[in-house]
Amino acid sequence: MAMDRVKVIGLQRSGTNYVDGLIKRNFEPVVFVSHQVLWKHEFVENLGSDFPPESIVVLVHKSPYSWMESLQRSAKDLWKYHDLAGPGPQIKIRRGHYEGMQLTVSVERLCDLYSRYHLGWLRSSLRTVPVALESVIADVHGVVGRLEEAGLRRIEQSELELDFEVNQARPLSASDRARLADPTSFDLDSETLATIDQFVDPAVWDALDHPRLG
Repeated sequence: MAMDRVKVIGLQRSGTNYVDGLIKRNFEPVVFVSHQVLWKHEFVENLGSDFPPESIVVLVHKSPYSWMESLQRSAKDLWKYHDLAGPGPQIKIRRGHYEGMQLTVSVERLCDLYSRYHLGWLRSSLRTVPVALESVIADVHGVVGRLEEAGLRRIEQSELELDFEVNQARPLSASDRARLADPTSFDLDSETLATIDQFVDPAVWDALDHPRLG
């Protein structure tokens, strides 16, 4: 893929850093589209004319249940860029690792954000490869195979390199792997789960193929 570019994108707390590292350690060197050209959490409608159209876009995602669980542990800058106040059930998200502050947000608004973000990228004209973090954990060889089909060339080696530090943080922990590998166990109340089932766009469930509890 001599002239191709790669851009790893996804909502905050979806696993973009881990998948970025997976590609860098297991595939031949590629040119990554810089944050200056496109912020990795950006919506497709804000794509600028300087974005290389031949790029392979790797869309990292979690099930909406796992994603909202992650927001409760730390949402970093999600709350800075989106109006998350709204009706219906609410959850508390952490503003950042060090701020120790929680923000109460609408589950319905989060469902809308999740749906618009993913459908926008999936319906674009770009070469978009969706990668579920759950699949990276449960079937990494299948994920690597899809990336190879998209045009990336894997480094010849006997084993995939999976345990590495992400942005000077700890590797993906055993407990994270175990939690994400079980698609039916979530630390969310029944009202929140029912709201997710109702308000995430049906087209998203079909396109991303996450198990739906409702």
